[in-house]
Amino acid sequence: MLRSSQSKPVAFLPIEIKTRLRIATLPLKHSHNVNHAKSHLERSQLLLKSIPSYFELKCRAFSLLMKLWACNFYSQLANALMIEGDYRSSISALEQGFSCITEIYYPELQMFFATSILQVYLMQWDDVNLVKRAVKNCDEVWEMIPPEKRQQCIGLFFHSELLHTFYLLRICDYKNAKQHDYKLVAAVKSDLEKRKGIQDLTT
Repeated sequence: MLRSSQSKPVAFLPIEIKTRLRIATLPLKHSHNVNHAKSHLERSQLLLKSIPSYFELKCRAFSLLMKLWACNFYSQLANALMIEGDYRSSISALEQGFSCITEIYYPELQMFFATSILQVYLMQWDDVNLVKRAVKNCDEVWEMIPPEKRQQCIGLFFHSELLHTFYLLRICDYKNAKQHDYKLVAAVKSDLEKRKGIQDLTT
């Protein structure tokens, strides 16, 4: 565990800060632990206040931290706007969040925003081409997630498959809708079996 104290020589602080910034990017690229990344970024920012110059490090820490906060803000804003029935503004907020998280390359969060955008388009449904583009974007983002990580994104998978099924039913493509339904049922069954296996091991 990295530790800091007020007695630590200032000369060593940039080394710790660089290490924390490097560590902070790992959860963003290789896991779901956004809070872990945020804690390192916040600690880096706090340490940077105690030393002069090092503006490049300060900008980097601030930039990464602001992107995480911005994504949370856009998500909350979009949800509030959707509840109010302002679908266009909700989509705009979600697109801002998607663009923001794309800059630090976090496919799992990109998928969250992509499915959220598709959901609002399906609720609004005033331009079938926009809906079709949102469906395609979900497919493309899902493919960006490494296969070994997709098992950790079961909630995103369920959400995406449900939205795909709804879209296909809406355009009367029942054959392909059934295929997504089969995938969804198989995934639910597999997840339940895994949960039961874990439960059996712990009892």
